[in-house]
Amino acid sequence: MPAHPSRNTFHVACLLGVAAAWSSCTTEATVQRFREKHGEFGARATANAPITAVGSYLPESTIHKEPGEFTLTQGLLDATVPVPQSEDSFLVLGALAGVRHYQFDGVPVLADDDLHRYGLRIGYGKFLSDDLVVQGYWQPSIYSDLDGTLNSADYRFYYGALLAVYRTSPDWFWKVGVLGTDAADTGAVPLGGFTWHFAESWSLQTLLPRDLNLVYQSPDWTAYFGFLNDSDEYHVRSPAALGLQDDVHVGELVAHVTLERHLASPGASLLVRAGNTIAGNYDYGYGNGTDDLTGTLESGWFLAAGFAWRF
Repeated sequence: MPAHPSRNTFHVACLLGVAAAWSSCTTEATVQRFREKHGEFGARATANAPITAVGSYLPESTIHKEPGEFTLTQGLLDATVPVPQSEDSFLVLGALAGVRHYQFDGVPVLADDDLHRYGLRIGYGKFLSDDLVVQGYWQPSIYSDLDGTLNSADYRFYYGALLAVYRTSPDWFWKVGVLGTDAADTGAVPLGGFTWHFAESWSLQTLLPRDLNLVYQSPDWTAYFGFLNDSDEYHVRSPAALGLQDDVHVGELVAHVTLERHLASPGASLLVRAGNTIAGNYDYGYGNGTDDLTGTLESGWFLAAGFAWRF
């Protein structure tokens, strides 16, 4: 399991505490007016819950033509919550907090490590009309293995996202935007996609390059069949004997089936996920000519489980 549990709990508590304090400025009447006017738009534009907490397990993974293997255990909290300020506008508050725990076996030089990511999401959104919403958030973050004193290479002050969603009919929602991230060398990735409700309980939903899913929704269940992409850059230090540090890229593209069971408690759900890695780009090393894992992730199974919350 990920190391430093007390440290992880502290970061998560701080981020959520700030969001909770800000959300207290919203009145119940404002929330009610906002939901009455735009609640159906939000519910049909995406099936994704605004808050998820998921643990995943990817065993015995290998990089194409590279020696050794690794087991990846990950815990991730992902929260992006709209907090209504008027019937047409809202704050965007949330947090991203997670740890990737790598256990290497037979990989030269690399030592077991924990890659941490902690970010606070602060933004704003507005319905420019009943059919068009524009929203964005800034996400100042730390992406690091936290081995040693933090420096400028551990911080990501330019992370964030901007997204516009336009409804052309009750069944079609188009999405376009941009994501600030070091997962790509450009420092930004264009976002594009749509939601298409083609049957009473079925829809096709995508926001590339993040995800593509066939979604089934009922009062008791939500099921997803599709693809998820999770990749980013972290700053790491080498074992003390080498005294090196570098930025590493890790990421997985997975095919998955996710089942989400809605509970009696309003907004809460349990979810389980299973699937297979179908691709992934790794560039994991300590720089200065040391051996590393570079290349495409080989296929392998994974499991995940967690919670989701809606409002």
